[in-house]
Amino acid sequence: MSLIDILILAGAIILGALISQVIFRKIKFVDIEKTRAKSEELMHQAKTEAEHILADAKANAQSIKTNTEDMLKQMKTLINTIEQNIRFKEEALRRKDTKNSGYKEFVALIEEDIKKTDAAKTERENQLKEKLAAKLGLRLEDMSQNFIDKFTHELEQEKDEKLAKLQENLKEQVEKKAKNILKDSMQKFTDRTSVEKKEAVVIVRRDEIKAEIVGRNAENILLFEKLIDVDVVFNDEPNTIVVSCYDLLRKTIARIALEKLVKMRHITTRNISEAIDQAKRIIDADLMLVGEKALHKMGFKKQFPRDFIKIVGRLKYRTSYGQNILLHSFEVAYMAELLASELGLDVETAKIGAFFHDIGKAIDHEVEGSHDVLTREIMTKYNFTSEQIHAAWTHHEAETPNTPEARIVMAADAISAGRPGARQESLGKYLDRLRALEEIATEFKGVQKTYAISAGREVRVLVIPEEVPDEKMSELAGSIAHEIEEHLSYPGKIKVNLIRRTKAVDAAK
Repeated sequence: MSLIDILILAGAIILGALISQVIFRKIKFVDIEKTRAKSEELMHQAKTEAEHILADAKANAQSIKTNTEDMLKQMKTLINTIEQNIRFKEEALRRKDTKNSGYKEFVALIEEDIKKTDAAKTERENQLKEKLAAKLGLRLEDMSQNFIDKFTHELEQEKDEKLAKLQENLKEQVEKKAKNILKDSMQKFTDRTSVEKKEAVVIVRRDEIKAEIVGRNAENILLFEKLIDVDVVFNDEPNTIVVSCYDLLRKTIARIALEKLVKMRHITTRNISEAIDQAKRIIDADLMLVGEKALHKMGFKKQFPRDFIKIVGRLKYRTSYGQNILLHSFEVAYMAELLASELGLDVETAKIGAFFHDIGKAIDHEVEGSHDVLTREIMTKYNFTSEQIHAAWTHHEAETPNTPEARIVMAADAISAGRPGARQESLGKYLDRLRALEEIATEFKGVQKTYAISAGREVRVLVIPEEVPDEKMSELAGSIAHEIEEHLSYPGKIKVNLIRRTKAVDAAK
């Protein structure tokens, strides 16, 4: 019997004794026999219960013992497995170390062989160099330098050739990109041309009024022409008086004065002077109004004084080759704004430089100096920035343009001035150049028809297939290009594009 069984039995006996003592005390006045019988019965029950308790305790103890033994077995199995894994890994590590030692020895042998091979190669190369130098009659040092110089020269030539090709390709790409930007910007801008007529017409109700204006012995009209310095023509058309003058300001003053005179019943020299004075005051007020409207239309952030605003207004009455300078300034400013925005430049600087690039023409007939220099002086006086002044006054390269905005102003000015019909003289020259371009190509044998396109930048030549074979096409194109170079002056390049087309026709019968 185990210790646990003995403890359980003793506990049961003690418990029975305690229970008996309690019962005895409760029935101490009862009959002893009954008490004894009852006591024996209780003892028997206690003993029975103690046996049951002892049996349960034994069963539990056996179960705990069995579980403990199973757990010990599992622990032993796990420990054995771990020990086996450790032994396996130790063995693998040992084999790996052995293998690595073999690799190290093999690598050391290979390195030794490489060193021997390199030494042999170096020795062989030295022998070959010495033999080659001896055969060429040179020292080894001189031969090496000769090879270095030769290779250096070849590399320099190759570098120059590649650089030239790269520059050419880059130039073509830049020109293509620039043309696309100009094309896109020009397509966004649409406006009428800014050519002004040299003559102004005044309508009269009756031809008799002309005689009043002329006056006795033509004294009225002579005084009028003298005061304003214009030419007045009466006999071109009935009921009309024509004022002719290259100065648009004087022409407008004369027109307004004549419109006032034709409404008078009697015209005197005093009336003439008063009419002219009134016309000048009207024009003076109009200068201010025109200048304010122009600056407001451009939306400049800068505030301008009154005298500068009047200078801007004078551009309305100034022309160049028949082109109105104020309208031309609007065109240049809008074009420069579009180009600058396309290129990501300073739009405000380009716009200001473009709009005021011809501001000097407002006073160039009154002050000595070229209009671009006067532009610089005016803009300096009215506190424009150095970048804006540079962009404006260098548009004719009086000073080398050194900012992108200045180049933009030059391009915009050229676009506005070069628009077909923008200038009276340039339109005729433009047509003459196109005509001459076509005539030069037509003079060659085998040419059927020529077309000058792209504003004279390209001439397309249709040749007669029977007279110009394929192998002669390049030669003919070169000859036409050479003839154009000899006889025409033009900016940039002119592309000569030859077209040879053959067609065979037959019928199935």
